[in-house]
Amino acid sequence: MRSVRNAHRLHAGSDIFISLADTGGDLAPAAAPPIAGNSSAATDRRVDVVFAVLTGTEHHDDRAESVKATWCGEVNSCIFFSDTPSESLPTVSISFEGLPVGLSKYNRAQLRYVPVLNYMRELMTSGQDESFRHCQWMVIVDDDTFVFYHNLASYLRTLDPTTPIYTGDVVPTAWLPVSRDGMGNELGVSSNTLFVNGGGGSVFSRAALERMDTEQCVNNSMPGQAWWRWQSDWMIGACAAAAGIQPLYQAPGRFNQFACTDANVQFCDGVDYSDFESPNSLHPIRRPAQMAHLFHHYANASRELVPRVRLRRVATQEADTVGDGATSAGSGLELSE
Repeated sequence: MRSVRNAHRLHAGSDIFISLADTGGDLAPAAAPPIAGNSSAATDRRVDVVFAVLTGTEHHDDRAESVKATWCGEVNSCIFFSDTPSESLPTVSISFEGLPVGLSKYNRAQLRYVPVLNYMRELMTSGQDESFRHCQWMVIVDDDTFVFYHNLASYLRTLDPTTPIYTGDVVPTAWLPVSRDGMGNELGVSSNTLFVNGGGGSVFSRAALERMDTEQCVNNSMPGQAWWRWQSDWMIGACAAAAGIQPLYQAPGRFNQFACTDANVQFCDGVDYSDFESPNSLHPIRRPAQMAHLFHHYANASRELVPRVRLRRVATQEADTVGDGATSAGSGLELSE
């Protein structure tokens, strides 16, 4: 596999692409990325915390649209990344042109994350976009993650962004070495490096991004290279570790990878209720009705503290919806404080 050290951004019209091909050129984003939010975003693009939301073609119309319509629409600091452009969703597209043909859907999905980390580092540190020049924190989340923005921002204000910090739902050391994916399938590779479970949010301070050699990490993630076939979370953890940054452990319930919101969530067998103290994130929130129910139940979560969340999974009796009518029966979640 040829080196991708000089991978750059290709621009066509209003779309922005991250190219994984070895095309050389300027690494810094040449145009402001599209931010998802309400109309006030057009008048005030400066953000303190920026979110990179990872999605894919198959979820543009459900998960990604529901994230845009709920918590992302409130905070005006979400940048969506996908494998293809969307007609309605503002996205930065990841081009796999130049990579070996026949890559599995799983491999292609895992390859998205480290290039996004590299893109976001350049966005914040290149100084070419005034909107992000003073941004102190970057968070990578999936399209099935709900963020309690005020809780997150309040917590981040207790930390020093001039210190290299990488944090979130850090895996227990007892899990290492890891060799399986999230469904328990053996990958034929392993890692002994601590990492953050990405669905609950991978959080980086500005100082951490400045220290990390994310270009080299993109190289390491490519087919035939050191991290090939690794899960994306392992790669991000290894990228931080290569810069001498160890994950910062969190209090239980602050960042949540395994919220018991649906069937087939790890560690949820026999769990009737789940309680979270001042949660920053919940994952997985797989259906639009669940995202809508959380958003309407905790209507001021972007502006006010949510001190406690209690949820129970219930039988679904109504059609899935992202509208105001999302209820516990329709979402499959019963919520209380």
